[in-house]
Amino acid sequence: MTTSVRAARVGARLAALSMAERAAAAQDGPGRLARCRLMWIVRGLGEWNLPDGGTIALRPGTVVLARPGAAQHICWDERHPSRYGFADFDGTETVLPDTPFSVPAEPPLVGLLDYLEWLGTWRPAGWDTRAEDVVDLVVAICLAGPLRQASQETPPPALIREALDFVHQEWSDGRLRPIRLGELAAAGSVSAGHFARRFQQHFGVGAADALERLRLVHAAELLLHSSTPLADIADQCGFVDAYHFSRRFSMRYGVPPGRCRRDGLSIDTHAPLTEVHLQGLAARVWPSRYIEQAANTSAPAPLRSGHTYGQAFSVPGGLFLTNVNLLLATYGSRHSGSTITLFRGRPGGRLDPLAVRQIRRMTDNTTESLQFAAQPAGSYYLQLSNPHGTPTWWWHQGRDVSRVGGCAFIDDEPVPDTNFIFSAHAERKDAL
Repeated sequence: MTTSVRAARVGARLAALSMAERAAAAQDGPGRLARCRLMWIVRGLGEWNLPDGGTIALRPGTVVLARPGAAQHICWDERHPSRYGFADFDGTETVLPDTPFSVPAEPPLVGLLDYLEWLGTWRPAGWDTRAEDVVDLVVAICLAGPLRQASQETPPPALIREALDFVHQEWSDGRLRPIRLGELAAAGSVSAGHFARRFQQHFGVGAADALERLRLVHAAELLLHSSTPLADIADQCGFVDAYHFSRRFSMRYGVPPGRCRRDGLSIDTHAPLTEVHLQGLAARVWPSRYIEQAANTSAPAPLRSGHTYGQAFSVPGGLFLTNVNLLLATYGSRHSGSTITLFRGRPGGRLDPLAVRQIRRMTDNTTESLQFAAQPAGSYYLQLSNPHGTPTWWWHQGRDVSRVGGCAFIDDEPVPDTNFIFSAHAERKDAL
């Protein structure tokens, strides 16, 4: 004997189910809904303006429910197009509140809404009855109150934590290469099939999809906050070439990367993560960190006019550089000083100056800081130049120097197994 289990119905009778595209700066309304509406945002941004002056922010992952007669006036993003799904239905008027309301599409809803989209697109036999059942369940879940965000509140199982720690190590040099499912499974000491199932169960998306979203977010930050060429961004973020990168970027953000940079378009760089609630995964792969070398110090000769000392280092993917500090010294002069400059890039390649500070009088064994706006992950070069008096920069030499993604330089020539003494702090964007 078999027993069938069916969700308790709240009475939805489907009238329409579809996906809709809206051009940049488009508006829906003002007007009033003829039927109950379930709406979920797939791409883009907007605002649902309410009669009392309030608004509902529409962004990827937002679900809105409204009853018949509700005022609808939606202003879509002025810069780029938006996409959403909707189901119009009758039969739940008595259970929906008078004012439209929104909930986040957390993991239980993500799969149901994807299924609704599939039903509305392909319309297999009996699709409308199945769609009504799904709408019933979505409405019931939304009315039940806030959902528990499993991917953020529940720590991932040990096998996933070990795999994400492996990703963190592999990406620590700022190059976000694609990582195969087999590598993740090996890091977690399980089979590929078992790892794939456990990852999907915990985060609601596949491992390859999740890691590509992380790579795209890093690429978007580089696109908006640096002058790095598209081909170099593609290479640094693990895409085959600029064409492959452009296709994947366009799919997630709704606009090609070249146009985004050329026209100065504003995009929600973290949308690929927030729309499927992968912020917890990002925090694990990209933890805030200090990059530093500060032990067993000595000092080179005083810096002379026309010469430079420098230190190259890397900020891992997903993090923003927020400050740097240098440990400087003098050789007796009370009137020593120099210029500190932070560049993006490396000696031998392109160096873009980001911040400069002139130190006119420094004390011995002083820690000097450089202030600047937060900078995205990548390669950086910290330089001491234009000396007066007898300034120098403490350093550490030997095979036990810290791994900071670079080394010391004198006159833009590398000094092996040597780091100047410095520290740098990097944070995730959501922690800034």
